[in-house]
Amino acid sequence: MFKGKKVLVLGLAKSGKAAVELLKFMHADITINESKKKEDIPEYDKYVSEGIEMVCGGQPDELFERDFDFVVKNPGINYHAPFILRLKERGIPVYTEIELGYKVAKKQHYIAVTGTNGKTTTTALTAHILSSEYKAEPCGNYGVPPCDLLDKDVDFM
Repeated sequence: MFKGKKVLVLGLAKSGKAAVELLKFMHADITINESKKKEDIPEYDKYVSEGIEMVCGGQPDELFERDFDFVVKNPGINYHAPFILRLKERGIPVYTEIELGYKVAKKQHYIAVTGTNGKTTTTALTAHILSSEYKAEPCGNYGVPPCDLLDKDVDFM
């Protein structure tokens, strides 16, 4: 599905790391952009040794002029940030890790909780209630990143 695709991952918080692991498993060509300096990224040497390009310390303009098949952004990055707008202007799809996980996951029922207040409580309560009858996992901003829930023993190719 993603074999050989050129993917830019923006941000290495919990969701970014989960996206990187899934994309590695699926043999994508990964570039990571993290605003932290390389010495502040514990996984830096590991990722570089695995053939992942690391662009650290900011968002250089030249990075957003490169050709990527798609971008996976950290949920904390605003869709109106100039570099995100530039990617969209160039027709490069920008997804979140949740969308990446959904694209790969088997077809099943999902419940999404949105709103201004009470999302964490509602998500926790819903997962608790459903877990008495189903395998329900809270994921996203609350719980684990969706990409971490995928069974990587399955052949997604």
